[in-house]
This record gives sequence, C-alpha cells and structure tokens, in this order.
Amino acid sequence: MNITTEKNKYKLNDDTSIIVTVLFDRNKEESFTLEIWIDNYSSTQVNKGSGSSTYEYSIDIPNELSNGNHTIYSKFSDDKTFVSNTVSVEFEYEIPFSLELSNLERSQYNKTIDKSIKVSGSGIYSEDFSIYCSIGDINSTFEGNPIKNPETHTFAFSGYCLIPDSIVNDGFYPVRVWATTTNTQESTEPKSQYFDFFRNYPVLIVSDTMKETYYHNVDNHISVSGFVSDLDCDDFVTVKSFIEGYPTSEASKSISIPDSNNHSFNIEISIPNNLSRGIHHLIIVCCDKTDKCVSFTKSISYEFARFTSDIPNIYRFSKKIRR
Repeated sequence: MNITTEKNKYKLNDDTSIIVTVLFDRNKEESFTLEIWIDNYSSTQVNKGSGSSTYEYSIDIPNELSNGNHTIYSKFSDDKTFVSNTVSVEFEYEIPFSLELSNLERSQYNKTIDKSIKVSGSGIYSEDFSIYCSIGDINSTFEGNPIKNPETHTFAFSGYCLIPDSIVNDGFYPVRVWATTTNTQESTEPKSQYFDFFRNYPVLIVSDTMKETYYHNVDNHISVSGFVSDLDCDDFVTVKSFIEGYPTSEASKSISIPDSNNHSFNIEISIPNNLSRGIHHLIIVCCDKTDKCVSFTKSISYEFARFTSDIPNIYRFSKKIRR
C-alpha cells in the first residue's frame, strides 16, 4: 500500500483540501475501511468497495494548520479485523504573510489640524508580527494593535500613522503600511494610499486707523499697520504694500511667526511724486514662505491741498470831505 498527493505544496485560501490517492499492489477483493489523517489531527474513516487497486479521497485541510511541512498518514482495515501498516506522504503548507491596506477615510490632511492619518486593513499571518508605516520617504510610528484570528490565520487592523514634523510642504504624499514578523524579520510588501497635504494660509488683519485722504505736498507717506498670524507656527511671512499702478511705491517687511499668536507690523509707503489726483487702491499682501498669500485692498483719495490766504481782509470806509 502506498499513498500520493496531487501536488506537494498547498497554500492557505488557494487550497482547502488535498486529494489523496491510495495505491495497492493488486485489486482489492474485499471492501475495506480507509483511515486518513494529517499530523495529529483527527482521522477520517471511509468505506471503500472492492475491485480496484487505486482509490482517491479528499481530505480537508484543518483551519489551524501551521505554516511549514506536514504529513498525511493512512492505513486500512477489513471485516476480518486486519489492520495494515501505516503509510505516509509529506507536503508543504504555505501561509503567505501578506497585508492589504484599505482606502483612507479622507483624501486631504492639514499640517496644523491633523497629527495623524487613520489607516486600516487586513492580512494573513503565521507568527507574531508588528505593523509599521511611513509617510513620504520618512518612517513614522503606527499606533494601534491588530486583531488576530489564530483559527483562520487572518488579522485585521485599524490605527493611526503619525504625521512626522518634517513633513511641512504642500504636496501629494503616500502613506505606506507593512508588517514584519518578530522572530524571522520577514516583511510583507508595503501597501500605499495617497493623500493631499496642505499648509494653512497666513492671516492678515489691517488696522482701520488709516487715513482715507492724503494731500499733495502735505503727506509724504502712507502708514499701514495691523497684525499677521499663521497656524503652521513654523514660518515667516512677508507683508508688502503698494499703490496699484505705482510699483515703485512698494514697501515690505519680513515677520517671524514662531507661534499661533498675532504679530504686529507697520509699513511706511512713500507717496510717489507723480501720483495723480483722485481715488487709488492701496494693496496690502501677506505671503508665507510657500507663496500662500492673502491680500487686502483699501481705497484712498489723493488731493491737491486747498489754497488758503493768511492776508487779512482790508476794509474800506467812505470818508466825507467837508469843504
């Protein structure tokens, strides 16, 4: 008696059973009971009829079967209480270590508001492992614990990949997740999902104490003051102001923004000698180092000063001349 299998390697999820062929030297003349089992798992008995030297039987692969080499055993007995020797055949069972990453809950994340990205997925395992992640080209920290099912060798995970402080620029970034076994340091293929990362716009507040009317030969400059802030808190901003159509009037100032507080500014814009009479637009622009800009426009009036005389009025009185 001998036994064989249709192949010598089986894989979790691809294979759920094994076809075993039992071979005898000659045709069986009597019915018999065939017993088959894998390793130390429970055996299965099946009655077989006479008249053949070759018999096939399908044996289910136990859900708990581990990764590696295993043995199928078989023996038979008949009604006369005869029990044969046990024969065996080896096969390899593979539990492929793998991980699948689900779609991200969101496609956009903000530098200041978001400190992490929620990731989730599932996979197959055969030994203890840990989950890792990266954002862009920078390794990060995964916060979360996988839920393992040892009966099916599957796991599910849901956790957070922390956004590194060094990720500062707007862009389209990948978050990558993979798993690595504790003992053998085997890793799954990294799986990626992409997201938009964006910085905040600066905030510009212009004081309402500015004059609305300026006079030729009286006013030489326009004073602009206010506050700027930036929630990114790692920036500097540039505030510039100019009279629309008069680029030479531009003045600017760079302001450091180390926190989320308001920071004051004051700029003096020189009034051009050739500024025409009438209504003009004063443009105030605030830009961060990534060229995210906000602006404010104020209308001002430019006039020629009215002439006033300091010469006192001369009053004339009529005088009668007596003759």
